[in-house]
Amino acid sequence: MWDGYEGDYGDTFVMGADPDHQRCTQAARDIFAQSQAAWAQGLSGSALYDFAEELARAHGCSLVRETAGHRVSDFPHALYGKHRLAEADFVPGDGIWVLEVQVRDLERPIGAFFEDVLLRSAASSGGAG
Repeated sequence: MWDGYEGDYGDTFVMGADPDHQRCTQAARDIFAQSQAAWAQGLSGSALYDFAEELARAHGCSLVRETAGHRVSDFPHALYGKHRLAEADFVPGDGIWVLEVQVRDLERPIGAFFEDVLLRSAASSGGAG
């Protein structure tokens, strides 16, 4: 939290050397980075999640659309707003929205999660912010 407002960042870490766990974890991070770069080009929230869904399939995963991103707000955000990024029909503002990427493996009962605030400066430099 910063000055009463929440930031949001989440990542998945793998203990051990299971290649499918590692692939899913890296997929969530890569999908976030590629989606953030696409968003910087002007995608709406719903188009952004459609784009992420295609990327997930290319990684052998499905995108969990129920984890739909949200606006940064007073803490806790769910108490103050029900805004869902995956349903936004407009281009979300820089630093105001959290992109959540949750994937499930298509074959095994495993998955991974990565989330961060959408920032144009990070998207243009290739970082995940």
